[in-house]
Amino acid sequence: MRKIYSPIFILRPFERGIQEQLGKYRRFVMPGLGFQIPIVHMIRIRDVREHTMDIHPQPVITKDNVEIQVDGIM
Repeated sequence: MRKIYSPIFILRPFERGIQEQLGKYRRFVMPGLGFQIPIVHMIRIRDVREHTMDIHPQPVITKDNVEIQVDGIM
């Protein structure tokens, strides 16, 4: 998560932001050019692209007592 304090900012197409006014939620910020009042406002930016995580193979015992390896991607 990134924070922006400058008066002029640009959000990329894969980013979304939340603007806080004195620490409280004010509005949702969409991609593009934006303006804010420094010190009073702060933008928190999140990357909304998909991220993959590999799950290592793990041994599992089934109901009929057969051991198999389970692998996955989340």
